[in-house]
Amino acid sequence: MKLSMLTSKSIFVLCAAVLPAWAQDSRGTILGRVTDQSGAAIDNAKVEVVNVDTGVRSASSSNSSGDYIVPYLLPGPYNITVEQPGFRRYTRSGITLREGDRLSVDVPMQVGDTAQTVEVSGVAPMLDTSTASLGQTVGQRAIQELPTKDGMVLIMATFAPGVTFTPQSAGYIRPFDTSSPS
Repeated sequence: MKLSMLTSKSIFVLCAAVLPAWAQDSRGTILGRVTDQSGAAIDNAKVEVVNVDTGVRSASSSNSSGDYIVPYLLPGPYNITVEQPGFRRYTRSGITLREGDRLSVDVPMQVGDTAQTVEVSGVAPMLDTSTASLGQTVGQRAIQELPTKDGMVLIMATFAPGVTFTPQSAGYIRPFDTSSPS
């Protein structure tokens, strides 16, 4: 009895410790709807998303309501290509996916020969309107070259827009040192 109780408590504690880690994902998602010129959904259109830096390709297809989703993408620049027989190929470049983004890229397809391509360029930057969360990645070069107080990498959190250190007292001058009050 004691062994089974101990085992069940151990499993509970292990699961509870793992749950917060699932929320910490740096990957992003590109999703949207594929429609024709009249706004009707296009079913089973082939969607390919290519990371410009790495060349990694991710594929998806639109469902019966024209929606597609390409999850688990690493932050970086992407190009999207959508193809469907009877429609011109749609290509869009310059899509920057940041950490944790869910970018909506709707695709208006035009009737035409599949050899013809509609290429979109010079569009407004993509905004993730599905959430108010922010994230920033500090690169290896910044970590190595930017000055940090006492070599504390946590100081780089103040480099992010909107992050400021506000001490509670005048004597609180070493915010990230373990020997100061917390």
